[in-house]
Order: sequence, then structure tokens, then C-alpha cells
Amino acid sequence: MIDEIENGVHYTIQAQLWEYVFKLAAAYRVQIFATTHSLEMIKAFEKTARAQQFEDKIACIELTKHSKTGQIVANTIDAAQLKYNLDNYLELRGE
Repeated sequence: MIDEIENGVHYTIQAQLWEYVFKLAAAYRVQIFATTHSLEMIKAFEKTARAQQFEDKIACIELTKHSKTGQIVANTIDAAQLKYNLDNYLELRGE
């Protein structure tokens, strides 16, 4: 678990950080859970996963309030949907 993975990481090396994280996860056969509020970090996550051919191994989990109940719900977004959302400037990060 890496909380707020973007903290202290310059935007120019975010993709490189994800590359290392993906390689470590594969080498040690572990799941990585990382939290972020950074749209730039989410974009780097998606782009790096695609470049490293990890699309089938990633997901973005968005926490948001249910419009009717007000309860917090988790929406799982696969790699294809994440790319579509980013390419079309759709809401992410519980916006």
C-alpha cells in the first residue's frame, strides 16, 4: 500500500516511478495498492501500464458518494475504460 504516491514526485518522473512499481510487482508477484488525488499521476499510471503491456493487470478504483444514498461506493475502472475516461476528459477521482 502506497498512500498518496504522488507526494514528493516531480511530474516529469511519474511514469518512470510507475514503471519501477510495475516491474517490482511482477518480480515479487504482489499486488500494489496506491492512492492518489493527482490527475497527472493517474495519466502516468495508465500510459505506463499500456506501454509496459500491463493493461490486463491494472484497475483504477474510484471512491465517490452515491448520488441518492450519500454512502461512499467503489467503482472499479478497467484499463480500457480508464483510457477512454482520460482521453475524453470524463470525471475521475470521485469528482
